[in-house]
Amino acid sequence: MHSAVSRDQLERYPCVIQVEEVAEHGAPRRASGYRAANVVLRAGEEEELTLAVTAIATGIATLFSADGLDEDPWFENFRSKNR
Repeated sequence: MHSAVSRDQLERYPCVIQVEEVAEHGAPRRASGYRAANVVLRAGEEEELTLAVTAIATGIATLFSADGLDEDPWFENFRSKNR
């Protein structure tokens, strides 16, 4: 991974209550099972959770842009469905 992302950066996003995994800077993508991060969210209402999922997905893609995550076909599909 070319991006250097910390747990602290991810914990700042809305509704994040736990960061279980963050891909390690310099490690091959396969080392994390090709996951950039694994976070747990909690919200009081469905709308709040939907907004938080969109914010964290966009945030993770931005934080890992040096690895091309913001241009990944999966994220492009997610972004187009959540506009």
